[in-house]
Amino acid sequence: MDRTRQNGWFVLRDTQAADNPQLSAATAGVLSLPTGVKSITTEFANAVEIILAATGNDGDTVDYILWAGRNGKGPARRVCSGVFTLGATLYHDDPSGQLSGTPTPTRFADTVTITESWLKTIHKSNDDEADGIAGFYFDFFGYDWLFLEITAKAGTVTRMVAFYSYV
Repeated sequence: MDRTRQNGWFVLRDTQAADNPQLSAATAGVLSLPTGVKSITTEFANAVEIILAATGNDGDTVDYILWAGRNGKGPARRVCSGVFTLGATLYHDDPSGQLSGTPTPTRFADTVTITESWLKTIHKSNDDEADGIAGFYFDFFGYDWLFLEITAKAGTVTRMVAFYSYV
């Protein structure tokens, strides 16, 4: 019998600054991974979903690259890259129960674009819902770590928190 475990949300990345690109074509094969890599256990999981909340205004943007890997080390594989756009959906409570510190995120992203990907299927979730909570999910089978690199931010964005969940 096939099983799917539906979990709550966990913090994938919590940062207040855009990265000075930590991974690239030149560094993706390194054996030491950047700070912020998240080990993921996917037993019984079909996929991993990513959403983003940030301190900022409606329409502010956060550019990202999502990396994945196996065996706790490199080489890093680029899953996809794109842009999260904050919407009007206000952030009232931490869905993971893991956050502390300030500033508290104020909004969820309501739009996500995927500008390039190497996976055959990456699906957007709730992206057509105006001022909802947008994200994307993909088959994570065979990988055991993720790293969400924040490559740029625009507008008044300060703190950015990406969450993941098994679906």
